[in-house]
Amino acid sequence: MHTTFYRAILLVICASVTAFSCKKDDANSHQHNGNQDGIIVKSQTINWHIGGDHTGSDHDSEAFLDTDQRQFEYDAHNRLIAENSMEFIYNADGLLAKTIISTDTIHYNYVNGMLASVHTSCGYYDGGSFTDTTRFTYKNQQLTRSSSTNEKTMSEFVFENNRMISKFISRSEAGYFRNDTLEYTWENDNITCIRTKSASPYNTYYYQREFRYDNHPGYTRAILYPAEYLLVREITQFYGKYPFIYYESLPWRYNNANNPVEFIELNDDKMRLTAYEVHYNSNGFPSMIHTKGFEMILTYY
Repeated sequence: MHTTFYRAILLVICASVTAFSCKKDDANSHQHNGNQDGIIVKSQTINWHIGGDHTGSDHDSEAFLDTDQRQFEYDAHNRLIAENSMEFIYNADGLLAKTIISTDTIHYNYVNGMLASVHTSCGYYDGGSFTDTTRFTYKNQQLTRSSSTNEKTMSEFVFENNRMISKFISRSEAGYFRNDTLEYTWENDNITCIRTKSASPYNTYYYQREFRYDNHPGYTRAILYPAEYLLVREITQFYGKYPFIYYESLPWRYNNANNPVEFIELNDDKMRLTAYEVHYNSNGFPSMIHTKGFEMILTYY
């Protein structure tokens, strides 16, 4: 259970949560995350060193290593076409048409060059088997809302300077509505804080994650995921557990300019600080990021 949990929260995939329009006249601009150095990630290896505390308690366990390795392939236009067994297929306008993993296919549908809906009959990304259509609503070419048929959720978005600063999620469940809020704080093109507020019918729970950064170019900008994919990864996450917590300890969904070196977790009565040590290659990009029990190794083309 713990292995699965840490794998879920530490999947280090960069994401750009920005105002989104996908206009046909500049399709290729949506395939890049803003890296201007011509540096792109070739492989990413994440190692979790789990267990082996040997404190004498009944919960001691043997240490073991859990490894997740990802290989990235790009076409001549630097569009990502494969991440391990996941394929990325593009339409004639250069926009993402579908992703395929074995028999799992997720379809991206557009109207007038703007992402209108995403459909799956196999589940979203982190497993599950269900049919869902997530639809998107815009105002003045600005994303304002999404809705999920499977999860019966409605999400509303607020952007400022092309960055998402608020997300409001409403869910109908067991005869009543649950309303949750995420607030995002940005500084120097990095996300520095994510605050969540969970409003169940009986209590309110606050949760906060803060991040500090180095001054080197961020590795997330060197992983060239399609912007359509990154956006959907952020806004179709189905939060079904309470209290409402945004689990990631690394801000992997965001197109940060730099690399996280400190993570602070706060809730009503606890604080946890994690410091990351970063090693850099000759181009100034991180070759390894590690802390106790965790390390990420990156290679580049």
